[in-house]
Amino acid sequence: IEQSVFTAYEKQLSPALKLQYGDESSPEYRKALKQAVVQQVYFDNLSGKEFEKLGLTVTDDELKDMFYGANYAPELD
Repeated sequence: IEQSVFTAYEKQLSPALKLQYGDESSPEYRKALKQAVVQQVYFDNLSGKEFEKLGLTVTDDELKDMFYGANYAPELD
């Protein structure tokens, strides 16, 4: 991932993670942010194309729930 792309995804994903982790300088927050960026890049570039072919959609709320909510998918770690 190019640094500029990574930074753009960080800016997009950081507000939700700030709510969950609070302190942006904590190791937990930094790890979660990096993981969220990689997952989102994967989804946007690979999975999204396959979903589109099949006519499937996933809302932002469903994605957040899958990664961070009550329906967290541990296999995504």
